[in-house]
Amino acid sequence: MQAVYFEKFGSPDVLKFGEMPEPTCGASQVVVEVKAASINPVDYKIVEGEGLPLPLFGKFPRIPGSDFAGVVLKTGSGVTHVKPGDEVYGISTSFFGGPGSHAQRVVTNKRVVRKIPAGLTIETMSAIPVGALTAFNGLRQCGELKGKTVLLTGASGGVGLFALQLAKYFGAHVTTICSAKNVPLVRRLGADETRDYATTTLTSLNRKFDIFFDAYGPTPLSDAAPLIERGGYYVTTLPRGSKIFKSFFGFIFSNPHVVMANLSISKTGFETIEKLLAEKKLEVLISKKYPLSAAAEAYAALKSGGIPGKIILTT
Repeated sequence: MQAVYFEKFGSPDVLKFGEMPEPTCGASQVVVEVKAASINPVDYKIVEGEGLPLPLFGKFPRIPGSDFAGVVLKTGSGVTHVKPGDEVYGISTSFFGGPGSHAQRVVTNKRVVRKIPAGLTIETMSAIPVGALTAFNGLRQCGELKGKTVLLTGASGGVGLFALQLAKYFGAHVTTICSAKNVPLVRRLGADETRDYATTTLTSLNRKFDIFFDAYGPTPLSDAAPLIERGGYYVTTLPRGSKIFKSFFGFIFSNPHVVMANLSISKTGFETIEKLLAEKKLEVLISKKYPLSAAAEAYAALKSGGIPGKIILTT
C-alpha cells in the first residue's frame, strides 16, 4: 500500500511517500481503508522524536498519523460493533508505537473505532478524534463549567476551537487569545471576549479566571498562576514532565489544580461530541486539504502555525 513514512526523526522534510507493508488484522482489531486523515501537532512531534516510549525510538520505518475516517475492510473475530463496508472514524495506535493513519489503510484497536453517525461526512469525522477528545477531557476535569470564566490561548487551533465551543456549550464565559485575523472566527463560534496575541501579555489582562486553558503552550505555570482564581484550574495539552513547570517546587506548591488535557479514550467523550455534531452545536473547521502524497508539505504548514482549525490528508 501507499503510505507516508519516515526512517529517522526530524523536521517534516524527512517524510517520504511510497510502498509500505499491508496491515494485518488481529482478533480485537479493525482494518480500515482510509479516505481522509487529519494532522495534529502530536503527529509532527512524533516525527521529530517526541512523545514516543523509549523502547520504540529505534524502530524504523514508521507511519505517522493519529486521526482517520474511512471504510472498514476487515474485522477480527472479537469485533462485533462494526463490519466490512461500514463508514467509521477513529484513532490509530501511533501514540504507542503502532502504525499510523497517514496511509491508504490502517489497523487499530476496536475500542477506538466508531461508526460515523448518519448525516456526518468522512472528511468531517476525520478531523474530530484527537482534537475534540483532548478539549473535552481537559474541560471535564474542571468540574461544573456553568458560570465559570475561562481564558483560552491558541483559541483558533485544532484543540482551541473545540475547547471554545465545548466551554460555551457547558455554560462558561470564555475569553480567547488568538491571532488578529482569526478574531472574527472565534467570535462567531461563541467567544465572549477576544484578544490579539501579538498585542496581549498575560499581565495586561489584569484579572483572574477560574480556568486557564493553554491550547497554544507552553505557558509556564508560574506565569499563568497569577491569573487563576484560588482553587481554579490550569489546563495544558503538554505532558507533566514538560517545561511548563520551572521547578519541582513550583509544581508541588502551585495554587491551581493542574489538568493534563491529553488524549483519553472514553465512550462519554465520543458520544458527547457526536451528539453536539448531530445537533449542529459543534462546528468542524477544515482549512486546508492535501493529497496523501503531499504530506510533508501539509506537516510543514501545520507546524508553521497560523492556520485555523484542521488540515486533512485525502487518499
